[in-house]
Amino acid sequence: MTDLSSNNKRLSKREIEVLDLLVEGKSNKQIALQVGISEKTAEKHVASIYRKIGAANRAEAIRWGLEQKNNGRDFPHEQSSDSTHSKVYRTLLRSRQERRMLMKKLDLLVSITAGIMLGLMAIGLGVPRMLMETQSAMASNTMDDILTLVLNSHTKWSTAKGEAEITWYDPNGGGKTQTYVNQFAIYQPLSAYVDVYNKNEPGFNDQEIWISNGMKVYDLDKQSKTYTEGNLPKFANDLSILPRNLSEVKVDTVYNHPFSLLIPAPVKEYLYPEWFAQGNPISAYTLTGEDNLLGRNTWIVNLKYKTGQATAWIDQSTGMILKYSREENGQKFVDATFTSLQLDMPLEASTFSVPAAYRSSGQP
Repeated sequence: MTDLSSNNKRLSKREIEVLDLLVEGKSNKQIALQVGISEKTAEKHVASIYRKIGAANRAEAIRWGLEQKNNGRDFPHEQSSDSTHSKVYRTLLRSRQERRMLMKKLDLLVSITAGIMLGLMAIGLGVPRMLMETQSAMASNTMDDILTLVLNSHTKWSTAKGEAEITWYDPNGGGKTQTYVNQFAIYQPLSAYVDVYNKNEPGFNDQEIWISNGMKVYDLDKQSKTYTEGNLPKFANDLSILPRNLSEVKVDTVYNHPFSLLIPAPVKEYLYPEWFAQGNPISAYTLTGEDNLLGRNTWIVNLKYKTGQATAWIDQSTGMILKYSREENGQKFVDATFTSLQLDMPLEASTFSVPAAYRSSGQP
């Protein structure tokens, strides 16, 4: 087992916590919100991690962190909740103790083969072995077909462009909310553009753009007009970790599309919804009806579990989740809705390039 407290890799407890979130694909602003620190402090922790582990950029730090997991290191928060959606912004919780208690309820272990074990939240559903009403054989078969489509969602589309709004609620009923608008363009398998901004407080923790061109990844700072560059990790296109049918799904296991792990925006959880098809589909899921969103037919699927429930509007053509609502202990937890979506349309190559107005952070 790798010892993080030895030699030049001596990381503090907080740095290990930040490294966890780096491995999950979080941006500095998301790390700041989830840990409960300022974005500048998060940047300092990230820079310190780079220096201590000898990483030149974010991608190398993520790769190093993944290697530690593969060697058996236990990350303090590796079973965080709400990745597989961007998850709860921890600042909405009233205390560190409350956050940790909530995490324990929601966390699941993310297993990734091919030498990689990725600890990552997958909307923290705690899926398996929940008691609910018995379904008919016909409903069960339909549910199986729906979840199989969700497992194979990434094979049903080539490009996606649009916008989604995601709102987090104070789980203690305090009335606080944070709504983030996620603008995205994705060209499978490995090209993406994501820009997230705060709808409630424009300019608050929304200064970054993330771009992947299939080989390189770029973090752009909108305020300073600078960017950092890194290599796209090899695991990003290792789809062998994903089951193709329900017979391959292991109970108590959450599956995440590997490329989605790198995207630092919560919309990734709905564009790549493989995490939703987990556990025992007969005892956990209920097909409650159908709806039409953005001109697309959807199934409405309810999932009940020990601490709450979630409802997903699943696109009947692609398996994407176009709308999502979740409750914890009777309190609103998160709502997500696509406000626009275009699939399988041509995308400009320039979308996945750094704009000319930006310069490398290493340049004077």
